[in-house]
Amino acid sequence: MVDIKPHQKNMLAVELALAEGIIQKLNQPQNVFSVITFGVQTPNLLRQSVAADEAIASRVNFLTNNGDTEAISGLRVVDKP
Repeated sequence: MVDIKPHQKNMLAVELALAEGIIQKLNQPQNVFSVITFGVQTPNLLRQSVAADEAIASRVNFLTNNGDTEAISGLRVVDKP
C-alpha cells in the first residue's frame, strides 16, 4: 500500500523502504503481492497477485509517472539464494 496524500510526501521514502524490506523478506516463488495506492482519492489497485520484482516495479512506475523520483531512489529487488 502506498499512501499518496500530499502531507505524507516526507514519509513516502520511509514507507517504501519498509515495504521493500517486507517484500524482500517474503520474496519466494510461491508468494504474490498486490500494490494499492490510497490517500486523497479512492484506493486504487495498481497490480494484483504479482511477484516481488513486479510489485516493486509497479510502485516505481507509479511514482515516476506522478513525478516523485526522490521516493524511489533506493528501491530494488534482491534475489535470494
